[in-house]
Amino acid sequence: MTEQLDHLVASAERNNVTIQVVPFSLGSYGTMSGGFTVIDYSDPGDLPAVYLEYPAGGA
Repeated sequence: MTEQLDHLVASAERNNVTIQVVPFSLGSYGTMSGGFTVIDYSDPGDLPAVYLEYPAGGA
C-alpha cells in the first residue's frame, strides 16, 4: 500500500491531476461501481466531458 500512496503523491504533483477523497463515513459513492474518464479539449470554448462506466454500460 505504501507504493500506492507514493504513486498518488507523485501524481498529485502533476498539473492535470486532481485527487479527491470521499470520507468513509459517507458510505457507498456513485462512481465506486466503475471507472470514469475526464475528456478535455484543446479548444477553450469546448467544455470538458466525463465518460462513466458502470455494470449496465456507460454514459
